[in-house]
Amino acid sequence: MTKSNLRTSLALVVGLTASSCATNPATGNRQIMLVSEAQEIEMGRQADVAVAQTIGLYADPVWQRYIQQFGARLAAVSERPNLPWTFRVVDDPSVNAFAVPGGFVYVTRGLLAHLTSEAELASVVGHEIGHVTARHTVAAMSKQQLIGLAPPTRRSGSCTSSSPATTKARPISSGCATCAAPTSIHARCPRCSACSTG
Repeated sequence: MTKSNLRTSLALVVGLTASSCATNPATGNRQIMLVSEAQEIEMGRQADVAVAQTIGLYADPVWQRYIQQFGARLAAVSERPNLPWTFRVVDDPSVNAFAVPGGFVYVTRGLLAHLTSEAELASVVGHEIGHVTARHTVAAMSKQQLIGLAPPTRRSGSCTSSSPATTKARPISSGCATCAAPTSIHARCPRCSACSTG
């Protein structure tokens, strides 16, 4: 790499960092965020379609309504109450729950069969809400874009603080940076051929 290319790359990284910082709603810390909330919601909508097609929704309207209302009550007191929160039961016998960007949270019918109280359900659903409010998936995508110097999405504003986050994001399962499908379903995702697990 020539000195000119190195300077250009360094200027690009500095410019990206300065123009792409946002306050993490869950921690209050500033972090690089190259994905806007609107883009995050759109990725979630696309992933929601993929989840419904690949796993399938549990065909019980009573459970679907219950989970939507239950999750909405929890999300209303989260750091991001204005997201278009969607809570669904997926037709999967495994004991699992997952979230995709933009406020889409899923619990499996297998998990519901193992719960013994609403408190246990609140713990699981609240955990998944936490992943969405902390923007774990889009933060990881932003880091990947920055490391790869991929063309960023546009954000306005500037960093006034460069303090690192006090807690490290450690989601249960990470999502695909290409199509945002959660890893737990990505092996069956027909939409993504760019990921090595797809």
